[in-house]
Amino acid sequence: MPTDKEPKAPVPDAAQKSKDKSTGVIPRNYVAVARGRDLVVIRVIGRGTMLNAPALQDFADEQRKAGFLHFLFDFERCLGLDSTFMGVMVGMYSASSSESSMNMPVAVPAFVDADMPKTDLEPMSPEEALAQLAQQGIGTPPKKEPQTGTVSAVNVSGEVRSLLAMLGVDKFVKLRGSCDLSKLETTILPEKAISPLERSELIYKAHELLVEIDQRNEAQFGELLKSLSEELRK
Repeated sequence: MPTDKEPKAPVPDAAQKSKDKSTGVIPRNYVAVARGRDLVVIRVIGRGTMLNAPALQDFADEQRKAGFLHFLFDFERCLGLDSTFMGVMVGMYSASSSESSMNMPVAVPAFVDADMPKTDLEPMSPEEALAQLAQQGIGTPPKKEPQTGTVSAVNVSGEVRSLLAMLGVDKFVKLRGSCDLSKLETTILPEKAISPLERSELIYKAHELLVEIDQRNEAQFGELLKSLSEELRK
């Protein structure tokens, strides 16, 4: 599988040196992943959309089955997210957490405080980042209680932060500060080919979750859910 090589200075388009083996074409918007200890790093390049969300959802399911419950999104080179992708992110939190915690904000040990002034945020190497997360309990299963998963994000721009807050996703995906993951080698997730019916089901479930976590989203997605529901019943 291809490797996502990071340049010394991030240049969103020119930096994409890896190709999707299935097409031989460098994807403009894609998701790349890496795994260390019990932590899964998910890097979003360009835009997170309903096109790359199916592969992410399948990958996250596979990691949970393998015992990996802690997901860290790296949004340093992310230009935007659509509502389906954000619904899948919420689904990742829901699946990784206990059912009773679905209506509460996620609690994760402090990594890099997103509320700290930017000048106080010290960049870390990938090794330091993974080690600190492990030291603070992420990736260390409790001795007696069932393990609860987490979904966090680092290097979140103001634009992406606003998108997550607009739909209430920031209540479940813990937004952190900056973290230098530029040297972390990742593997591109090829887009998953799915049928129109499967895509409709994905979009429906993603937006159903968005309405479930924040009733204000009903006004924006109510008609879409109604239309998709009628389509899926045919």
